Formats: sequence, C-alpha cells, structure tokens
Amino acid sequence: MRVGIVTEQLRRPTPGGIGRYASSLLRALHQRSDIDTVAITGVLPPNVTSRLWAVGGVIRKRTDLIHATSFSYPRVVPRIPTTVFIHDVLWRGAGSDALNPRGIAFHERGLARVLRNGGAVLVPSDAVAAGLIACGLDRGLVTVTGEGSDHLPIMTRNIAEPYLLSVGTFEPRKNLRRMLAAYELLREHINPAPPLRLVGSDAWRGMAGLPSTLPAGVEIIGRVNDDELAGLYSGASAFVYPSLGEGFGLPPLEAMRAGVPTICSAVPSVMESIGGRTNAGEHVFLVDPNSSESIMEAMRSVLTDDVRTEGVAVNGKAWAERRTWANVAERHVQLWRTLR
Repeated sequence: MRVGIVTEQLRRPTPGGIGRYASSLLRALHQRSDIDTVAITGVLPPNVTSRLWAVGGVIRKRTDLIHATSFSYPRVVPRIPTTVFIHDVLWRGAGSDALNPRGIAFHERGLARVLRNGGAVLVPSDAVAAGLIACGLDRGLVTVTGEGSDHLPIMTRNIAEPYLLSVGTFEPRKNLRRMLAAYELLREHINPAPPLRLVGSDAWRGMAGLPSTLPAGVEIIGRVNDDELAGLYSGASAFVYPSLGEGFGLPPLEAMRAGVPTICSAVPSVMESIGGRTNAGEHVFLVDPNSSESIMEAMRSVLTDDVRTEGVAVNGKAWAERRTWANVAERHVQLWRTLR
C-alpha cells in the first residue's frame, strides 16, 4: 500500500506534539515491508501553505490513501481516501481562553471540514474520541490509536546532582504558575531543594503564564534536541507535569520509560491505559492540577519517600515500555486496509 503522509508540520520552527507524532509514525511505517510512504509537504512557507490548503489548495499524488497528521492538509487529485489524525479538542477546552481568534477559527474550520467530508478519523485517546463525538462526529468513524514512548534514546540513569524536570511547550494549559508556586512551597519544607528545570519552547512568546521574575532555583533550559532531552531525563530525580488539559500527554510516557518517577495530573496517556485513578497511583504520583499544595506534596514525597518512589519508577517504566510506535502504526494500517 502506498500512503501519502502529510509532513508539513515538520517544517515549522516548533513542530511540537504533532511533529513528534508525524516523525515517529513515519519511522515506524518505514520498518514495515507492506507500506510505502510518500511525504506530502508544501513548497511555500508553512504559514502560506496552510492557508492555501485551508481554502482548497490541490496537489496531485499517486497514492492509495492520504493520511493527514493535523487539520492542515491539501485536497488531492485524483480523489482518494483521506484519514485525519485529530490530536485534541482543546481549543474548546482547557486553555482555550488564551488562544487567539485566528487559532480557534483554524481549528473550527478544520473540524467542520472533517464533519462535512465524513471520512475516517484517528485519535490518541478515548478522551479525544468523546470530545469529537460531542462535536457531532459519528462514533463509527473514530479509531483510537494511542501513541508510543520509544522515540527517544535510552540512557543509563545517572543522577549526578538532583533536580526536578518539566518538559513541554510554555503555554497556559501546562499550568506553569501553579507548578512554580508549588516549588516555592517545597523550598519551605526542603532546604536546599533541588533545582526545577523547565525544558520547552516559548511558542506563545511570553504569554505562557510564567512570571517576569522566576523563583530562586528555577532554571529555563529552553529547546533541546532528542539526545539532550534523553540525557535530561536520565539525570532527573523526578518529572513534574501538572497539565490542565491534554489530548494525550506524551512527556509523562517519555519520563516513565526513562525510569524517572513521574508526577502528573490525570492525563489520558496515563489514566486510560492504566485503568483509572486508583491503579495510576502505582505508576505515577497523581496530583490535583488546581492545587499548588497537591503538586508540592507530590514533589516532597518523591524526594523523601524512597520506597514508594522506587516502586513508582519501576512500575511506570515497565508500563511505558509496552507503548510502542510499532503498535500505533499497526492500528493505522489496520484501518487503512479497510478503506482501499
């Protein structure tokens, strides 16, 4: 089967979670002998390409099927089946009040196009599936694929100096202000507290909710490559991710696979596969993202309760290692075969 994969997101300065999904899916598909992939991308700057595709821009490709990795994809001639991966419906949920009108309009047009065309949709979680069904999408058109954890190099755990780590785009729904407030509370209980290092891109250009002056002990690392990220995971005492909303939430899986005891809110990547809040407590330190006190208590526990911390890290690693991109690719291919 010859499948065209829309890789336009990979040309953007900050590919983000969509870029991670696209590159990891491509890598897994390249390992298969039954799928031949063709990258579909624009020749004009990404922002121009996206606008052209949104108003019906056409390309000609000889493939059996087109898979769009986001709402940005062209109309293809000759007409062939098209599947779309929808990562979240958060423009209507957590953090949506911080989105600009243009961004919301883009997502609403993309959703309207999917609803109008009535094609098959893939999503990373049951939570996204439920959100789309509430928006009017037929449940029979939705396939939940999950996402994998095996896209980063694995490095031996080596805590030369203790530190807490958080990874993700600096944006309001990542709950940075409460996390920083929790860290300040931690410093009242543990002195000296290990530094808190923030890794990610300031794609929101200073609008993410970070204060102008960071608390003592907080370090912004910024963007890093995959080897650097894997190294940061390998040396972290704990990973902190109190997000207010996710379509999936990949960073906790990355941390867990690296053997890092993980503090997080009830993100779908953890809650759905593990089986709910009760079981999740064996794999992560679960927190209330609306409570800085709750986040702080988890930080303090992971730094002081060695027995529980070791158990959480071991259980989390074993669970995350079973989430592979090969399995995700297989779920895509199973759906694609039904559409030929």
